[in-house]
Amino acid sequence: CTDCGAVGDIYLRHKFVKTGAEAARVALEGGTDIECGDTIKTFGAVEQNRFLLEQAVTRTFNVRFELGEFNPPTGDEIKDYDRAAHAKLAFDAAVQGSVLLRNDKKALPLKKGSKIALMGPMATVNWQLLGNYAAYPDNSNFSNYPEITSIRQGLEQCEFASKVFNPSPPRIDGPFICSNTDDTIPAFLTFNEEPEDADVAVLAMGLYPQDEQLMDPDIRPQDSGMCQAGCLESEGCDRGDMYWPKGQRLLMEKAATWKIPLVIIIVAAGPLDLSFLHARTGPTAILWMGYPGQMAGIAAAHMLFGLESPSGKLSQTYYKASYGAALPIDDLHMRPNKKTGFPGRSYRFVDEKKWVQYPFGYGLSYNRWKFTLHTPQLSLEQEEAGKKKEFASCVIQVDLDLKLAIGKNPMEAVLLFLIPPKECPLAKLWEKDSPGALAPLKELKGFDKVKGPKGSATFELGKEHFQLAGEDGNFQLYEGEWHAEIGSPAVLGPIPIKVKKSGCKVKTGFPWPTWHQ
Repeated sequence: CTDCGAVGDIYLRHKFVKTGAEAARVALEGGTDIECGDTIKTFGAVEQNRFLLEQAVTRTFNVRFELGEFNPPTGDEIKDYDRAAHAKLAFDAAVQGSVLLRNDKKALPLKKGSKIALMGPMATVNWQLLGNYAAYPDNSNFSNYPEITSIRQGLEQCEFASKVFNPSPPRIDGPFICSNTDDTIPAFLTFNEEPEDADVAVLAMGLYPQDEQLMDPDIRPQDSGMCQAGCLESEGCDRGDMYWPKGQRLLMEKAATWKIPLVIIIVAAGPLDLSFLHARTGPTAILWMGYPGQMAGIAAAHMLFGLESPSGKLSQTYYKASYGAALPIDDLHMRPNKKTGFPGRSYRFVDEKKWVQYPFGYGLSYNRWKFTLHTPQLSLEQEEAGKKKEFASCVIQVDLDLKLAIGKNPMEAVLLFLIPPKECPLAKLWEKDSPGALAPLKELKGFDKVKGPKGSATFELGKEHFQLAGEDGNFQLYEGEWHAEIGSPAVLGPIPIKVKKSGCKVKTGFPWPTWHQ
C-alpha cells in the first residue's frame, strides 16, 4: 500500500521513469497492491498489465479473506471498546511522554491549595491536543469530542488548586493566539502587572496541529492563514523558523518579569525558541507535552501537583532559533561542513554548545536517582560462548536506586550512547582541508526504562555497536578506545571501552556512582 501520490511521484518528481504508464507498471512490478491515488487507475493499461493487476487484486482479497471480512455474521453484537482502559492508556502515554525541560528553584510540583492564574491559547482547547491526522468522531465539528479533557478542566477536576482563573481572557481568534506581526496582547499586561491573587502563573502555549477550516486531511494547508501566521505545524505546513507567534512570545516575555513562579506548558511538536526566558531568575518550569492526547488535562494536573513525575526524554533535538537560519532547506546532508558553514543534522553531528537548547534524550524529573555503574562478570557458559564467536561482547549494567520519590509511579528512562575513538580515521577528517568528520559525535545504542524504587538496565554490546560507515557507505569495525555515556547530558561517563577485532572490554575503577534528578 502506497503513501498518497507516491506512484505519481515516480515520474512527476523523482523522474525515475518518463510517463505515468511506466510509473504504474514499475509500481505493480515492485509489489504495489493498493494505491492511494489514481496513477494506476488512469495509466494502468488493463490489457497490457492484466497479469500484474490480477495479481495485486488477488493478494489484496486474500488478506481480506484471512481477516474474516467476508465471514457470515455470528450474531454477536459488536461490543464497544473499553473506554476506561483506553483513557488509562492515554493518561499513561501523556505522563510518560511529557518532558520536563526546566525546573528552577523547584517551581514544580505546586503546593496543594495553590491559586493558579491560567493563561494562554492552549488552556481551554480540546481537539488541538490530539495532533495532526487524529481521528475525530465528527469531521464537521472537531470540537465535538467529549472524551478530551482540556488543561483547565484537568486542573479544576483535580481539586488540588484552590482557585483556577484567567485574569484576562485571550482573544480566541485574534493575534494573541496566531500572529507573527501583531503586537496585540491582553491589555492588563501592558504595564507589567502581575495577576492579582495568584500564587503561580501557568501559561499553556503552543501551535495548532491542524486547520479546522480544512476538513479534508489530504488538502495541503500551506495556503491557510494559520500556516502563514506561523501557528500551525502539520503535513503540508512546514514551519519556516522556530519562533513563537508574536502574541504568545510577548505574553511569555511579560510573564518572565513577574515575581511569582512561572510554569510554561508547551503543546507543540517541533522545537520553539526559549532563549528569551534564559535571563529569568525566579522560580521557572517548562513542561513540554507535545500533542498529549485525550487525557492531556488530567495528566497535566497530576504532573503539576506532583501526583506523577514527568519521565519522558526528548525524542528530538531542541535547537536554538539560530540553527534554523543556518540550515539550507535544500541541503540534506547529515554531516557538518566546515567550508560552507553547514551545521549538520541530528544529535549525532550537530555541535550542542553552539546550536542546541536542549539535547536529544534530555529530560528532568522530580525524583532523585542514584546511578551506579556495574560491569557483571561473565559466567563460564558466556565465556565459552564468547570464545566461539568472532567477536566477544561486553556488558554495561546501570543500577538505579530511588532516593527521593515524588509521585505514584516513579520511573526513569536510561539511555546508552557510544562515542567513537578519537584516533579513528573517520574522526580525524576534521583536520587539514577536510569539510567535516564522517564519524558521529555520539550515537544512541540502547535504552531501557527502570521503574522504582530499584532496578537495573543492562546493555550487551556486540560487534555491530562499534561499526561506523565509511566514505563508501559500508560499515566496518573500528578498534581503539570507545567511550560510553549514560544519559543526555551524561550522568555516568565517559566509560572507557577497549575494542579489538576479538571483542570489547569495559574498563572499571572510576569514581561512580552519581546522582541525577
